[in-house]
Amino acid sequence: MPETSSSGPGRLVLFNLDAQHFGFRIDNLIEIGTVGAVRPASDLPGYVSGITLSRGREVAILDLRSILGLPARRLSPSTPLIVMRIGAQALGIAVDAVSNIHTAPGTWHPFPAGAVPEDRNPYTAVTRIDDDLLLILDEQMLLPIARAVKKAA
Repeated sequence: MPETSSSGPGRLVLFNLDAQHFGFRIDNLIEIGTVGAVRPASDLPGYVSGITLSRGREVAILDLRSILGLPARRLSPSTPLIVMRIGAQALGIAVDAVSNIHTAPGTWHPFPAGAVPEDRNPYTAVTRIDDDLLLILDEQMLLPIARAVKKAA
């Protein structure tokens, strides 16, 4: 990974899906909670697992696992949920565990070009925290999803 940056992507909310470690920048973080009660989302795109309430507002729960090609996992009321503002829409992202709010280490690497198809690359960078590889996700890749959810709602 030849290119590096000393500034990094800033403060991140770190979470796990299976044994993989991910992070989103906290700039658009609304809250971290649990899924709670979920109602079906048959009128929304297939990558939406359902609808829940966050701060009294309905929030679509994004199935990040399907977007990243990870095995499906059933939601429960205690499933951790990261709620983020994406464009004008609040989206909930169900995860296995939220581990930390962390300032990204000084050395990070842009995600390698060609590692995944350019139009489907959800990553902005990769770095290490201790011995763990951390994939930093680009919340902007969720904009088309947020627009589709808003249009269908």
